[in-house]
Amino acid sequence: MSRDVTRSAPPLVVVIEDEPDLRALVIYTLRAAGFEATGAATAGEGLAICTLQRPAVVVIDRMLADADGIDLCAHLRADEELADAALLVLSARGSLHDRQAGLAAGADDYVVKPFPLDALVESVRRLAVLASQRRALR
Repeated sequence: MSRDVTRSAPPLVVVIEDEPDLRALVIYTLRAAGFEATGAATAGEGLAICTLQRPAVVVIDRMLADADGIDLCAHLRADEELADAALLVLSARGSLHDRQAGLAAGADDYVVKPFPLDALVESVRRLAVLASQRRALR
């Protein structure tokens, strides 16, 4: 059976979250919403996946065991091959200063835990469109 090449593949989302249950829930929810989604437990693993697969959206936990998610945002934004990906930070830290730091580092959105899953999906949908627009301008 041949694949219909006129249909585009769903946007890829990489979820970098060190809490296994939350990572699995977010991936499951995004797949159910029509995205291709995969996950990583560490910043290093997530960066490797991003480098190989060039996702449309990267969901990044702020407090990873091996790195600050804000630093990872800045690293992804500085990488010429990955700079057009949309970045969403997930964090239990929700102060104005924390949000500003995330956005200043290059995040396109900052979502505070706990969060409604449907709101996360809508944010990822919006960010996938943003990433597509950025890539069209390249």
